[in-house]
Amino acid sequence: MGNCIEIINVSFKYDECEEFVLKNINLTINEGDFVCVVGGNGSGKSTLSKLINGIYELKYGDIFVNSMSVRDASNILNIRKILSIVFQNPDNQIVSTLVLDDVVFGLENILNDREEIERRVYDALKKVNMIEYKDHNTNMLSGGQKQRVSIAGVLSMMPRYIIFDESTSMLDPNGKKEILSILKDLNEVYGITIILITHFIEECLLSNRVVVLSNGSIKYDGKPRDILYDEKFLEENNLDTTPSCKISNILKKHGIYKGNNIFNLEELEDLLCRLNLKM
Repeated sequence: MGNCIEIINVSFKYDECEEFVLKNINLTINEGDFVCVVGGNGSGKSTLSKLINGIYELKYGDIFVNSMSVRDASNILNIRKILSIVFQNPDNQIVSTLVLDDVVFGLENILNDREEIERRVYDALKKVNMIEYKDHNTNMLSGGQKQRVSIAGVLSMMPRYIIFDESTSMLDPNGKKEILSILKDLNEVYGITIILITHFIEECLLSNRVVVLSNGSIKYDGKPRDILYDEKFLEENNLDTTPSCKISNILKKHGIYKGNNIFNLEELEDLLCRLNLKM
């Protein structure tokens, strides 16, 4: 299996009397990938992330993280040393009132070397552009800054894989943009495998692969751009395309958009006039 996350025939339900939330999921995520797992509410995407990390007990199928099965309880600690999760609400992960203390917290549980701890913490804060805030009170930070502190705490552990479980959903547009930019850098510059769990289809454009979950099953696994313009597919799976793709689809429908940024300007002007808009 090697260095990858291997999800094999995984199904899951919360109670023996309930229906399955996940149904026979098969998925391989290799080290170095940037994979976006997208789906509407109730699709099973967050459940899958918690199974990979061993937060939920897996009873059906198996998941291997670098050949270590999550079904073997003795592997969980070692799995969590190389695979971390950043959750939706940063307030649920921040445990200290001082930024520096918060990033140090988890690392002190696995390291005794003070010099190594300090090196890792400062390096992590630099990667998320928060080094100048190291002595700030965490309660005084914005939502985006708090999420960066949470990411720094994870980075200090030097994981190979990081799952971001709806980590941008509570942020304003600027905070979201900052966090997504950091994710891209972590993958491209530092080679960390990123698994982004989201219901925002536009976030998939950052990844090199998108997996669409709907009603507990994989409906698509491939390149993001191949589904962005398929409004029927997205609607069927409780997703919405981006505004720019909607505009492109409207222009295509009216024969105005020809691809490669080529427009029939006369037809475009006529359409905008009919829509009471101006160029």
